[in-house]
Order: sequence, then structure tokens, then C-alpha cells
Amino acid sequence: MDSVIGQGIGQVDNFLTQEQIGFFNKFFNDFQPDQIYKQDIDLALQLKFNVHHETQREHLEIDTNAFPEIFDPIQDLIRIIFQKEIRKQGFSCNLWQDHPFYVNNLHKDESIVKNIIIVYLTNDPFCGTQAWDYDTNTFVYCNPEFNRAFYLLNSDTVLHGMKYWVPQRFIRRSVYFNWVFEDQK
Repeated sequence: MDSVIGQGIGQVDNFLTQEQIGFFNKFFNDFQPDQIYKQDIDLALQLKFNVHHETQREHLEIDTNAFPEIFDPIQDLIRIIFQKEIRKQGFSCNLWQDHPFYVNNLHKDESIVKNIIIVYLTNDPFCGTQAWDYDTNTFVYCNPEFNRAFYLLNSDTVLHGMKYWVPQRFIRRSVYFNWVFEDQK
């Protein structure tokens, strides 16, 4: 179920139940973002694909307290995987819908985000996440298969992001959880 691919970096296949996938798909099927992040498309891609100069990521935060039947089991699963207690107050869930040519460049998360899990609800080998593994001094890559979760502990200290841009005529959909362990500052 869980495979480690680097220091504090790993993946979990079949992370969500069918009921949870159905819950998130309802939001994606009638997506109403609370924020839209615009991004300039790389000039080389504009010329190669004859596309407009801008793309976007749509974002929606879900109130985890409003749906305990969905989120309590997810929090329990995180506890089981890492054998650590998490703070209920620091747990959040966001949906991301990335449009063609969008790329989440390498970055470290803000200090309030300590640990992340990204669950891919689309299946495209180019839309995964890479992260710097300090043990091997190389980037490791999580191939984004449907319902595969990529996790990164201490995401505020580790360089990570998408390795490639979202392909033309494709939308990358993912569920993003973040949390803080009880013993983290």
C-alpha cells in the first residue's frame, strides 16, 4: 500500500475509497472555484502549440468539519500510515483543477503547511510531482496514477513541484490534504 521513494517522500496506491472518490467527483463535475490563479504560458509552448498567453489553476477549499463521514476516515488513515497523531485544527482539504500548460514550479510550502498528500484523480504520466531527496541529492518522481497519493513530510523545507506542464486538451484534477503532526512546531 505505502511505498517510500525518498526521505519523507512516498506514495500510497488506492488512497481514497470509492465513496470518497464519488464525493470529490461531485465537486469536480460542477466545479465552483473559490480562487483562480493565472499563469503565463511559457513562450516556447505558446509558439509550438499556437496557444494563448495564459493558463490557470482553479482552487476550492472544502470545509472538513462539514463532512466528517468523509474526512474522519482520511485523518485516521494518515495516522495509521505515519503512526503519529495529527492536529485536527491544522487539517485541511483543497481541490485543484489545473488547465493545459499549467505547471506548479519548484517551491517550498509556506511555513503553516507542514505535511501534504496529493491524491491524483486523473491519470497522466506527465502531471506528477517531483521532490528533492536530501538523502540521495536527487529529485524523485511520483507517477500520477488514478487514486495514487503522493505524500511529502516537512513540505515547507523540501523543494517540490510538477515536473512537466499539463498536456494540451487535458485537465489535471487532484485532492490536496495538509496537516501538522501533534509533535511538530
